[in-house]
Amino acid sequence: ARASALPALLSAKEENGILEITATIALENRQFIRRMYFRGDDSGVRLKMEGSLNRKRTATVAFRTTVKPGKFVQELPYGVIERPLKKLYEPTFWAVKNWVDLSDESGQFGVNAALTAPAAVHADENGLLEMIALRYGRWEKVNGIPLVLSFPRPGNDPDRHEFDYGFWPHGAESWLTRETYDRAEYLLSDDWLREADSHLTKMVRISWQTDRSDVVATSLKRAESGRGMIVRLFRYNPGPVTVHLSVPAKGIKQAYLTDGLERELKELPVKDDQVEVEMPYALATVLLIF
Repeated sequence: ARASALPALLSAKEENGILEITATIALENRQFIRRMYFRGDDSGVRLKMEGSLNRKRTATVAFRTTVKPGKFVQELPYGVIERPLKKLYEPTFWAVKNWVDLSDESGQFGVNAALTAPAAVHADENGLLEMIALRYGRWEKVNGIPLVLSFPRPGNDPDRHEFDYGFWPHGAESWLTRETYDRAEYLLSDDWLREADSHLTKMVRISWQTDRSDVVATSLKRAESGRGMIVRLFRYNPGPVTVHLSVPAKGIKQAYLTDGLERELKELPVKDDQVEVEMPYALATVLLIF
């Protein structure tokens, strides 16, 4: 069953510079609602799908683009990786966190998709970009034998669910130069749905700041010892970087590099309320004392 082959009930409204189009359709006697949000000052489209499935069914959302894939890049937990379009299965769906980047073989343009995790994405040589949105899966078998390679789990889920995602085109710049990770987070945030002339360009991080856009804080928490605050940093840049970390609302007295168990490894220099952190690896954990 395919929504684009069936009639749909459409409605539209505009509020605070945001155009919202709603499409309601029935697939296999199940109601699906898709909402699309457009802003005149942004090339991205914010989308939401709501629905439920019959047994043994999977629902996907798909974009049929003009991209002839040269690269399929995706984020995964604490990393970014380039994937082949196909491996073992046809179609191959890769487990994805936050975003994917499908670039044309010419290197001149491509498309991005942002999605709520966990999710799975498939791309093919014809420019199709397809994401699993809902799933009411049984324990999959071939001739009565479980598909061990996919580590399937049985389960029943007849309830209605929502799937948030977004889509936008890009030029020749790399995903790192374009800060695709920030763009994906912003497109699916409440800030994007605010008034269109608010000139918001990205999410505002109030509690912490760094002097590098390719280094983000993945968590900010009180230290298990009760002494200070733990900031976990992740760098998207593939090479080593030096980053300066600050917390504008508080003055930093001391800072330490720690391991994953928050054990102090070495003291870090603090100057003008900024901590200098060398990041030879993608991850760093810092203890801040105020």
